[in-house]
Amino acid sequence: MIYGPVFSSAIAALLSGLVIHRVGIPFARRFGLLDVPNPRRRHAKPTPIIGGLCIFLSAAIGLAVYVAQNPTFWNQNRISLLTLGTSVLILAIVGIIDDVKGLGPAPKMGFQLLAAIICMAFEPHVHQFGLNWQGIFVSALHPMGLDVLGAVVWPLGAVWLVGITNAINLIDGLDGLAGGTSLMVCASILILGAAHGADSFPTVIMALLVPAIFSFLTVNWSPARMFLGDNGSLTLGFVIASASLMCQPTFNPSTSWVTPFTVLLMTGYPILDMGLAVKRRYKNRLPLFKADRNHLHYRIQRLGLDVQQTAMLLLCISFYLQVAALCLNFVTPVIALVGIALSFCSIFSLLYVVRSIERARVNQISAVHSTSTDAARFEPSVLHIELSPLYEVGLFEEKERCTHLINSLEAIVRTMIGANDELTRNRDRISVVLNGSTDSEETRNAIQTRFSKKLKAFSELVDLQTSLSSLPISVTRRRFEPKFEPKASQLNC
Repeated sequence: MIYGPVFSSAIAALLSGLVIHRVGIPFARRFGLLDVPNPRRRHAKPTPIIGGLCIFLSAAIGLAVYVAQNPTFWNQNRISLLTLGTSVLILAIVGIIDDVKGLGPAPKMGFQLLAAIICMAFEPHVHQFGLNWQGIFVSALHPMGLDVLGAVVWPLGAVWLVGITNAINLIDGLDGLAGGTSLMVCASILILGAAHGADSFPTVIMALLVPAIFSFLTVNWSPARMFLGDNGSLTLGFVIASASLMCQPTFNPSTSWVTPFTVLLMTGYPILDMGLAVKRRYKNRLPLFKADRNHLHYRIQRLGLDVQQTAMLLLCISFYLQVAALCLNFVTPVIALVGIALSFCSIFSLLYVVRSIERARVNQISAVHSTSTDAARFEPSVLHIELSPLYEVGLFEEKERCTHLINSLEAIVRTMIGANDELTRNRDRISVVLNGSTDSEETRNAIQTRFSKKLKAFSELVDLQTSLSSLPISVTRRRFEPKFEPKASQLNC
Protein backbone atom coordinates (compact mmCIF):
# COMPACT_ATOMS: atom_id res chain seq x y z
CA MET A 1 0.00 0.00 0.00
CA ILE A 2 2.19 2.79 -1.31
CA TYR A 3 -0.60 5.34 -0.79
CA GLY A 4 -0.25 5.01 3.02
CA PRO A 5 3.20 6.67 3.25
CA VAL A 6 2.19 9.37 0.77
CA PHE A 7 -0.96 10.18 2.72
CA SER A 8 0.73 10.25 6.12
CA SER A 9 3.56 12.39 4.73
CA ALA A 10 1.05 14.84 3.24
CA ILE A 11 -0.68 15.11 6.63
CA ALA A 12 2.70 15.77 8.25
CA ALA A 13 3.40 18.53 5.70
CA LEU A 14 -0.03 20.08 6.35
CA LEU A 15 0.18 20.03 10.15
CA SER A 16 3.77 21.24 10.24
CA GLY A 17 2.86 23.97 7.74
CA LEU A 18 0.01 25.23 9.91
CA VAL A 19 2.48 25.58 12.79
CA ILE A 20 5.44 26.91 10.78
CA HIS A 21 3.48 29.68 9.07
CA ARG A 22 2.13 30.95 12.36
CA VAL A 23 5.52 30.77 14.05
CA GLY A 24 7.06 32.41 11.00
CA ILE A 25 5.03 35.61 11.43
CA PRO A 26 6.72 36.75 14.70
CA PHE A 27 10.04 35.31 13.45
CA ALA A 28 9.90 37.50 10.34
CA ARG A 29 9.00 40.56 12.39
CA ARG A 30 11.84 39.85 14.78
CA PHE A 31 14.47 39.76 12.01
CA GLY A 32 12.96 42.42 9.74
CA LEU A 33 11.90 40.06 6.94
CA LEU A 34 8.99 42.32 6.03
CA ASP A 35 7.38 43.81 2.94
CA VAL A 36 7.13 47.51 3.73
CA PRO A 37 4.32 49.52 2.06
CA ASN A 38 5.32 51.96 -0.69
CA PRO A 39 3.57 53.67 -3.63
CA ARG A 40 3.55 50.39 -5.59
CA ARG A 41 2.88 48.04 -2.69
CA ARG A 42 -0.28 49.26 -1.06
CA HIS A 43 -0.90 46.92 1.86
CA ALA A 44 -1.67 48.70 5.11
CA LYS A 45 1.31 47.71 7.25
CA PRO A 46 4.67 45.88 7.07
CA THR A 47 3.92 42.21 6.44
CA PRO A 48 6.12 39.09 6.79
CA ILE A 49 7.39 37.98 3.39
CA ILE A 50 8.82 34.49 4.03
CA GLY A 51 5.91 32.44 2.68
CA GLY A 52 8.11 30.52 0.27
CA LEU A 53 10.61 29.53 2.95
CA CYS A 54 7.79 28.29 5.18
CA ILE A 55 6.19 26.29 2.35
CA PHE A 56 9.36 24.43 1.46
CA LEU A 57 10.28 23.84 5.09
CA SER A 58 6.85 22.23 5.56
CA ALA A 59 7.32 20.14 2.41
CA ALA A 60 10.81 19.11 3.61
CA ILE A 61 9.36 17.81 6.88
CA GLY A 62 6.79 15.84 4.93
CA LEU A 63 9.57 14.46 2.69
CA ALA A 64 11.55 13.34 5.75
CA VAL A 65 8.48 11.48 7.03
CA TYR A 66 8.02 9.80 3.65
CA VAL A 67 11.67 8.75 3.34
CA ALA A 68 11.55 7.33 6.87
CA GLN A 69 8.64 5.10 5.81
CA ASN A 70 9.97 4.32 2.31
CA PRO A 71 13.83 4.38 2.37
CA THR A 72 14.06 3.11 -1.22
CA PHE A 73 12.66 6.44 -2.43
CA TRP A 74 15.87 8.20 -1.38
CA ASN A 75 18.05 5.58 -3.03
CA GLN A 76 16.11 5.78 -6.30
CA ASN A 77 15.74 9.57 -6.44
CA ARG A 78 18.80 10.86 -4.60
CA ILE A 79 20.18 12.69 -7.64
CA SER A 80 16.78 14.23 -8.43
CA LEU A 81 16.35 15.46 -4.86
CA LEU A 82 19.84 16.94 -4.68
CA THR A 83 19.62 18.57 -8.11
CA LEU A 84 16.15 20.04 -7.69
CA GLY A 85 16.98 21.02 -4.11
CA THR A 86 20.08 22.89 -5.27
CA SER A 87 18.14 24.84 -7.89
CA VAL A 88 15.37 25.66 -5.41
CA LEU A 89 17.90 26.75 -2.79
CA ILE A 90 19.56 29.12 -5.30
CA LEU A 91 16.24 30.73 -6.18
CA ALA A 92 15.13 30.92 -2.54
CA ILE A 93 18.31 32.80 -1.58
CA VAL A 94 17.97 35.14 -4.57
CA GLY A 95 14.30 35.66 -3.73
CA ILE A 96 14.83 36.54 -0.08
CA ILE A 97 17.64 38.97 -0.98
CA ASP A 98 15.36 40.61 -3.54
CA ASP A 99 12.50 40.77 -1.03
CA VAL A 100 14.59 42.43 1.67
CA LYS A 101 17.28 44.39 -0.18
CA GLY A 102 16.15 44.46 -3.81
CA LEU A 103 17.96 43.03 -6.84
CA GLY A 104 18.13 44.23 -10.43
CA PRO A 105 16.67 42.12 -13.24
CA ALA A 106 20.10 41.06 -14.58
CA PRO A 107 21.30 39.11 -11.51
CA LYS A 108 17.85 37.62 -10.96
CA MET A 109 17.70 36.38 -14.54
CA GLY A 110 21.26 35.11 -14.32
CA PHE A 111 20.55 32.96 -11.28
CA GLN A 112 17.31 31.70 -12.82
CA LEU A 113 19.24 30.58 -15.89
CA LEU A 114 21.82 28.91 -13.65
CA ALA A 115 19.08 26.99 -11.82
CA ALA A 116 17.51 25.99 -15.16
CA ILE A 117 20.84 24.76 -16.58
CA ILE A 118 21.52 22.70 -13.45
CA CYS A 119 18.08 21.10 -13.70
CA MET A 120 18.27 20.42 -17.44
CA ALA A 121 21.77 18.95 -17.21
CA PHE A 122 21.65 16.88 -14.02
CA GLU A 123 18.04 16.15 -13.02
CA PRO A 124 17.47 12.66 -14.52
CA HIS A 125 13.77 13.03 -15.35
CA VAL A 126 14.10 16.47 -16.95
CA HIS A 127 17.28 15.42 -18.76
CA GLN A 128 15.54 12.33 -20.14
CA PHE A 129 12.66 14.56 -21.28
CA GLY A 130 15.17 16.62 -23.26
CA LEU A 131 16.76 13.53 -24.79
CA ASN A 132 13.35 12.16 -25.82
CA TRP A 133 12.31 15.35 -27.58
CA GLN A 134 15.72 15.78 -29.14
CA GLY A 135 15.26 12.31 -30.64
CA ILE A 136 11.84 13.29 -31.99
CA PHE A 137 13.26 16.47 -33.53
CA VAL A 138 16.22 14.64 -35.06
CA SER A 139 13.95 11.97 -36.58
CA ALA A 140 11.69 14.60 -38.08
CA LEU A 141 14.53 16.76 -39.42
CA HIS A 142 16.82 13.96 -40.61
CA PRO A 143 15.31 13.76 -44.14
CA MET A 144 16.06 17.45 -44.59
CA GLY A 145 19.61 17.16 -43.28
CA LEU A 146 18.86 19.42 -40.31
CA ASP A 147 19.64 16.94 -37.53
CA VAL A 148 21.73 19.51 -35.69
CA LEU A 149 18.62 21.57 -34.98
CA GLY A 150 17.50 18.87 -32.59
CA ALA A 151 19.74 20.52 -30.00
CA VAL A 152 17.25 23.41 -29.85
CA VAL A 153 15.31 21.33 -27.30
CA TRP A 154 17.78 22.24 -24.56
CA PRO A 155 17.54 26.06 -24.80
CA LEU A 156 13.77 25.72 -25.23
CA GLY A 157 13.65 23.70 -22.02
CA ALA A 158 15.61 26.37 -20.18
CA VAL A 159 13.28 29.05 -21.57
CA TRP A 160 10.30 27.05 -20.30
CA LEU A 161 11.78 26.74 -16.80
CA VAL A 162 12.68 30.43 -16.59
CA GLY A 163 9.42 31.52 -18.23
CA ILE A 164 7.08 29.67 -15.85
CA THR A 165 9.23 30.78 -12.91
CA ASN A 166 8.64 34.41 -13.87
CA ALA A 167 4.99 33.81 -14.82
CA ILE A 168 4.15 32.72 -11.27
CA ASN A 169 6.17 35.66 -9.97
CA LEU A 170 4.18 38.15 -12.07
CA ILE A 171 0.76 37.04 -10.79
CA ASP A 172 1.86 37.46 -7.18
CA GLY A 173 0.02 40.76 -6.82
CA LEU A 174 -3.12 39.91 -4.83
CA ASP A 175 -3.62 38.04 -1.58
CA GLY A 176 -4.06 34.34 -2.29
CA LEU A 177 -3.74 34.56 -6.07
CA ALA A 178 -0.26 33.16 -6.75
CA GLY A 179 -0.55 30.64 -3.92
CA GLY A 180 -4.00 29.48 -4.99
CA THR A 181 -2.96 29.17 -8.64
CA SER A 182 0.16 27.21 -7.69
CA LEU A 183 -1.94 24.95 -5.48
CA MET A 184 -4.26 24.01 -8.35
CA VAL A 185 -1.45 23.45 -10.85
CA CYS A 186 0.39 21.23 -8.35
CA ALA A 187 -2.84 19.31 -7.69
CA SER A 188 -3.28 18.73 -11.45
CA ILE A 189 0.28 17.43 -11.81
CA LEU A 190 -0.33 15.23 -8.75
CA ILE A 191 -3.45 13.71 -10.31
CA LEU A 192 -1.69 13.05 -13.60
CA GLY A 193 1.35 11.60 -11.90
CA ALA A 194 -0.65 9.43 -9.49
CA ALA A 195 -2.33 7.69 -12.42
CA HIS A 196 1.12 6.51 -13.50
CA GLY A 197 2.34 5.52 -10.05
CA ALA A 198 1.92 6.91 -6.55
CA ASP A 199 5.63 6.51 -5.80
CA SER A 200 6.97 8.43 -8.80
CA PHE A 201 9.22 11.39 -8.03
CA PRO A 202 6.93 14.22 -9.30
CA THR A 203 3.90 12.60 -7.62
CA VAL A 204 5.54 12.52 -4.19
CA ILE A 205 6.88 16.07 -4.52
CA MET A 206 3.46 17.42 -5.55
CA ALA A 207 1.73 15.40 -2.79
CA LEU A 208 3.89 17.23 -0.26
CA LEU A 209 3.67 20.68 -1.88
CA VAL A 210 -0.13 20.72 -2.11
CA PRO A 211 -0.75 20.56 1.69
CA ALA A 212 2.21 22.87 2.33
CA ILE A 213 0.76 25.51 -0.01
CA PHE A 214 -2.71 25.03 1.48
CA SER A 215 -1.33 25.75 4.95
CA PHE A 216 0.23 28.93 3.55
CA LEU A 217 -3.11 30.08 2.12
CA THR A 218 -4.58 30.06 5.64
CA VAL A 219 -2.37 33.08 6.41
CA ASN A 220 -2.25 34.55 2.90
CA TRP A 221 -5.94 34.91 2.07
CA SER A 222 -7.15 38.51 2.18
CA PRO A 223 -6.38 40.24 4.47
CA ALA A 224 -3.00 38.49 4.33
CA ARG A 225 -0.85 38.05 7.41
CA MET A 226 2.06 36.70 5.36
CA PHE A 227 3.15 37.21 1.75
CA LEU A 228 4.63 34.66 -0.64
CA GLY A 229 7.47 36.95 -1.70
CA ASP A 230 9.96 36.30 -4.48
CA ASN A 231 11.45 33.58 -2.29
CA GLY A 232 8.14 31.74 -2.77
CA SER A 233 6.92 32.73 -6.23
CA LEU A 234 10.26 32.01 -7.91
CA THR A 235 10.74 28.65 -6.21
CA LEU A 236 7.15 27.50 -6.69
CA GLY A 237 7.23 28.52 -10.34
CA PHE A 238 10.47 26.63 -10.88
CA VAL A 239 9.23 23.44 -9.21
CA ILE A 240 5.98 23.58 -11.20
CA ALA A 241 7.91 24.05 -14.46
CA SER A 242 10.27 21.19 -13.60
CA ALA A 243 7.49 18.80 -12.54
CA SER A 244 5.55 19.54 -15.73
CA LEU A 245 8.53 18.18 -17.69
CA MET A 246 8.85 15.10 -15.47
CA CYS A 247 5.36 13.64 -15.61
CA GLN A 248 3.85 11.85 -18.59
CA PRO A 249 0.19 12.92 -18.49
CA THR A 250 -1.09 11.12 -21.61
CA PHE A 251 -3.07 7.93 -20.95
CA ASN A 252 -4.32 7.36 -24.49
CA PRO A 253 -1.45 6.59 -26.94
CA SER A 254 -3.51 7.91 -29.87
CA THR A 255 -3.61 11.36 -28.29
CA SER A 256 0.02 11.71 -27.20
CA TRP A 257 0.16 15.02 -29.06
CA VAL A 258 -2.07 16.64 -26.42
CA THR A 259 0.71 16.48 -23.81
CA PRO A 260 2.11 19.96 -24.61
CA PHE A 261 -1.42 21.42 -24.63
CA THR A 262 -2.15 19.80 -21.29
CA VAL A 263 0.82 21.55 -19.71
CA LEU A 264 0.01 24.84 -21.42
CA LEU A 265 -3.59 24.79 -20.17
CA MET A 266 -2.56 23.96 -16.61
CA THR A 267 -0.32 27.02 -16.54
CA GLY A 268 -2.59 28.99 -18.89
CA TYR A 269 -3.42 31.91 -16.63
CA PRO A 270 0.19 32.73 -15.57
CA ILE A 271 1.35 32.37 -19.18
CA LEU A 272 -1.45 34.64 -20.40
CA ASP A 273 -0.62 37.36 -17.88
CA MET A 274 3.09 37.15 -18.68
CA GLY A 275 2.38 37.36 -22.42
CA LEU A 276 0.22 40.44 -21.93
CA ALA A 277 2.92 42.06 -19.80
CA VAL A 278 5.61 41.45 -22.42
CA LYS A 279 3.36 42.79 -25.19
CA ARG A 280 2.38 45.85 -23.15
CA ARG A 281 5.93 46.78 -22.22
CA TYR A 282 7.26 46.19 -25.72
CA LYS A 283 4.46 48.29 -27.22
CA ASN A 284 5.11 51.15 -24.78
CA ARG A 285 8.89 50.82 -25.21
CA LEU A 286 9.36 50.08 -21.52
CA PRO A 287 11.99 47.87 -19.89
CA LEU A 288 10.81 44.26 -19.95
CA PHE A 289 11.23 43.87 -16.19
CA LYS A 290 9.79 47.25 -15.17
CA ALA A 291 6.99 46.75 -12.63
CA ASP A 292 3.55 48.10 -13.42
CA ARG A 293 -0.03 47.80 -12.22
CA ASN A 294 -1.66 46.76 -15.48
CA HIS A 295 -1.59 43.02 -14.90
CA LEU A 296 -4.84 41.19 -15.51
CA HIS A 297 -5.71 41.00 -11.81
CA TYR A 298 -5.31 44.77 -11.44
CA ARG A 299 -7.41 45.45 -14.54
CA ILE A 300 -10.21 43.25 -13.23
CA GLN A 301 -9.99 44.86 -9.81
CA ARG A 302 -10.32 48.32 -11.36
CA LEU A 303 -13.68 47.24 -12.80
CA GLY A 304 -15.08 47.41 -9.27
CA LEU A 305 -14.20 44.13 -7.54
CA ASP A 306 -12.39 43.93 -4.23
CA VAL A 307 -9.28 41.84 -3.56
CA GLN A 308 -11.13 38.69 -2.51
CA GLN A 309 -13.60 38.86 -5.40
CA THR A 310 -10.83 39.38 -7.96
CA ALA A 311 -8.77 36.52 -6.56
CA MET A 312 -11.80 34.18 -6.48
CA LEU A 313 -12.72 35.03 -10.08
CA LEU A 314 -9.23 34.34 -11.40
CA LEU A 315 -8.88 31.19 -9.30
CA CYS A 316 -12.16 29.91 -10.74
CA ILE A 317 -10.80 30.54 -14.23
CA SER A 318 -7.60 28.69 -13.32
CA PHE A 319 -9.66 25.80 -11.90
CA TYR A 320 -11.57 25.59 -15.18
CA LEU A 321 -8.28 25.35 -17.06
CA GLN A 322 -7.08 22.56 -14.75
CA VAL A 323 -10.25 20.55 -15.36
CA ALA A 324 -9.97 21.09 -19.11
CA ALA A 325 -6.31 20.01 -19.11
CA LEU A 326 -7.07 16.83 -17.17
CA CYS A 327 -10.05 15.89 -19.33
CA LEU A 328 -7.97 16.10 -22.51
CA ASN A 329 -6.14 12.94 -21.49
CA PHE A 330 -9.23 10.73 -21.28
CA VAL A 331 -11.07 11.54 -24.52
CA THR A 332 -10.82 10.65 -28.19
CA PRO A 333 -8.54 12.68 -30.51
CA VAL A 334 -11.44 14.59 -32.09
CA ILE A 335 -12.92 15.58 -28.74
CA ALA A 336 -9.46 16.52 -27.47
CA LEU A 337 -8.93 18.81 -30.46
CA VAL A 338 -12.33 20.47 -29.93
CA GLY A 339 -11.62 20.84 -26.23
CA ILE A 340 -8.26 22.51 -26.88
CA ALA A 341 -9.87 24.95 -29.33
CA LEU A 342 -12.69 25.79 -26.90
CA SER A 343 -10.28 26.24 -24.02
CA PHE A 344 -8.10 28.70 -25.91
CA CYS A 345 -11.19 30.54 -27.19
CA SER A 346 -12.49 30.88 -23.63
CA ILE A 347 -9.17 32.39 -22.50
CA PHE A 348 -9.29 35.06 -25.18
CA SER A 349 -13.00 35.58 -24.50
CA LEU A 350 -12.05 36.61 -20.98
CA LEU A 351 -9.73 39.26 -22.37
CA TYR A 352 -12.44 40.43 -24.75
CA VAL A 353 -14.95 40.78 -21.91
CA VAL A 354 -12.52 42.70 -19.71
CA ARG A 355 -11.53 45.01 -22.56
CA SER A 356 -15.18 45.54 -23.57
CA ILE A 357 -16.15 46.54 -20.03
CA GLU A 358 -13.19 48.91 -19.84
CA ARG A 359 -14.19 50.56 -23.12
CA ALA A 360 -17.83 50.77 -22.06
CA ARG A 361 -16.87 52.55 -18.86
CA VAL A 362 -14.62 54.97 -20.74
CA ASN A 363 -17.40 55.69 -23.25
CA GLN A 364 -19.87 56.22 -20.44
CA ILE A 365 -17.55 58.68 -18.76
CA SER A 366 -16.95 60.45 -22.05
CA ALA A 367 -20.68 60.70 -22.71
CA VAL A 368 -21.31 62.16 -19.27
CA HIS A 369 -18.57 64.73 -19.60
CA SER A 370 -19.23 65.78 -23.19
CA THR A 371 -21.42 68.76 -24.07
CA SER A 372 -23.51 68.96 -27.21
CA THR A 373 -23.49 72.57 -28.29
CA ASP A 374 -23.15 74.55 -31.43
CA ALA A 375 -20.39 76.56 -29.80
CA ALA A 376 -17.73 73.95 -30.53
CA ARG A 377 -14.83 75.57 -32.27
CA PHE A 378 -11.35 74.92 -33.64
CA GLU A 379 -8.58 76.08 -31.35
CA PRO A 380 -4.97 76.54 -32.44
CA SER A 381 -3.59 73.81 -30.16
CA VAL A 382 -4.67 71.67 -27.24
CA LEU A 383 -2.30 70.17 -24.68
CA HIS A 384 -3.42 66.85 -23.17
CA ILE A 385 -2.02 65.25 -20.00
CA GLU A 386 -3.20 61.68 -19.52
CA LEU A 387 -4.16 60.75 -15.96
CA SER A 388 -4.18 56.96 -16.36
CA PRO A 389 -0.84 56.39 -14.54
CA LEU A 390 -2.18 58.22 -11.51
CA TYR A 391 -5.08 55.79 -11.28
CA GLU A 392 -2.51 53.03 -10.89
CA VAL A 393 -1.64 54.77 -7.64
CA GLY A 394 -5.27 55.26 -6.71
CA LEU A 395 -7.08 52.11 -7.79
CA PHE A 396 -9.51 51.28 -4.99
CA GLU A 397 -6.88 51.10 -2.27
CA GLU A 398 -5.69 54.72 -2.03
CA LYS A 399 -8.54 56.97 -3.11
CA GLU A 400 -7.32 59.85 -0.97
CA ARG A 401 -3.82 59.70 -2.45
CA CYS A 402 -5.25 59.53 -5.96
CA THR A 403 -7.42 62.61 -5.44
CA HIS A 404 -4.56 64.51 -3.81
CA LEU A 405 -2.15 63.72 -6.65
CA ILE A 406 -4.56 64.80 -9.39
CA ASN A 407 -5.44 68.02 -7.57
CA SER A 408 -1.73 68.75 -7.07
CA LEU A 409 -1.03 68.08 -10.74
CA GLU A 410 -3.83 70.43 -11.81
CA ALA A 411 -2.46 73.15 -9.53
CA ILE A 412 1.02 72.77 -11.06
CA VAL A 413 -0.37 72.93 -14.60
CA ARG A 414 -2.30 76.11 -13.78
CA THR A 415 0.93 77.81 -12.76
CA MET A 416 2.42 77.04 -16.19
CA ILE A 417 -0.32 78.35 -18.49
CA GLY A 418 -1.11 81.87 -19.61
CA ALA A 419 -4.00 84.05 -18.54
CA ASN A 420 -5.86 83.44 -21.83
CA ASP A 421 -5.38 79.68 -21.83
CA GLU A 422 -8.30 77.49 -20.75
CA LEU A 423 -7.92 74.39 -18.57
CA THR A 424 -10.46 71.59 -18.24
CA ARG A 425 -10.25 68.28 -16.44
CA ASN A 426 -12.29 65.13 -16.94
CA ARG A 427 -11.96 61.54 -15.84
CA ASP A 428 -9.18 60.65 -18.28
CA ARG A 429 -7.08 63.74 -18.83
CA ILE A 430 -6.27 67.36 -18.16
CA SER A 431 -6.66 69.47 -21.30
CA VAL A 432 -5.36 72.98 -21.86
CA VAL A 433 -6.54 75.12 -24.76
CA LEU A 434 -3.50 77.18 -25.71
CA ASN A 435 -4.89 80.47 -27.00
CA GLY A 436 -1.42 81.88 -27.58
CA SER A 437 0.52 81.54 -30.81
CA THR A 438 1.19 77.81 -31.28
CA ASP A 439 0.84 77.57 -35.03
CA SER A 440 4.36 76.35 -35.72
CA GLU A 441 5.56 72.80 -35.07
CA GLU A 442 8.63 74.18 -33.32
CA THR A 443 6.51 76.12 -30.83
CA ARG A 444 4.34 73.07 -30.07
CA ASN A 445 7.42 70.91 -29.51
CA ALA A 446 8.89 73.50 -27.16
CA ILE A 447 5.66 73.60 -25.15
CA GLN A 448 5.51 69.82 -24.97
CA THR A 449 9.14 69.62 -23.83
CA ARG A 450 8.61 72.24 -21.12
CA PHE A 451 5.56 70.47 -19.72
CA SER A 452 7.21 67.03 -19.99
CA LYS A 453 10.16 68.14 -17.84
CA LYS A 454 7.83 69.59 -15.23
CA LEU A 455 5.66 66.48 -15.11
CA LYS A 456 8.67 64.19 -14.88
CA ALA A 457 9.84 66.18 -11.88
CA PHE A 458 6.34 65.85 -10.43
CA SER A 459 6.43 62.04 -10.88
CA GLU A 460 9.81 61.81 -9.17
CA LEU A 461 8.70 64.12 -6.36
CA VAL A 462 5.69 62.01 -5.39
CA ASP A 463 7.57 58.72 -6.02
CA LEU A 464 5.28 57.36 -8.71
CA GLN A 465 6.13 53.75 -9.55
CA THR A 466 3.78 53.37 -12.46
CA SER A 467 3.98 51.73 -15.87
CA LEU A 468 5.35 54.97 -17.36
CA SER A 469 8.36 56.97 -16.26
CA SER A 470 6.31 60.14 -16.57
CA LEU A 471 2.79 61.20 -17.47
CA PRO A 472 1.84 60.97 -21.18
CA ILE A 473 1.58 64.40 -22.75
CA SER A 474 0.76 65.63 -26.25
CA VAL A 475 0.12 68.92 -28.06
CA THR A 476 -2.22 68.65 -31.04
CA ARG A 477 -4.30 70.78 -33.37
CA ARG A 478 -7.78 69.34 -33.23
CA ARG A 479 -11.39 70.11 -32.44
CA PHE A 480 -11.90 70.90 -28.78
CA GLU A 481 -15.21 70.92 -26.96
CA PRO A 482 -16.00 73.74 -24.52
CA LYS A 483 -15.63 73.27 -20.84
CA PHE A 484 -18.10 71.11 -18.97
CA GLU A 485 -19.18 71.07 -15.35
CA PRO A 486 -19.10 67.44 -14.17
CA LYS A 487 -20.88 66.38 -11.07
CA ALA A 488 -18.71 66.10 -7.98
CA SER A 489 -19.45 62.38 -7.63
CA GLN A 490 -18.10 61.75 -11.11
CA LEU A 491 -14.67 63.07 -10.24
CA ASN A 492 -14.09 60.52 -7.51
CA CYS A 493 -11.23 58.14 -8.09
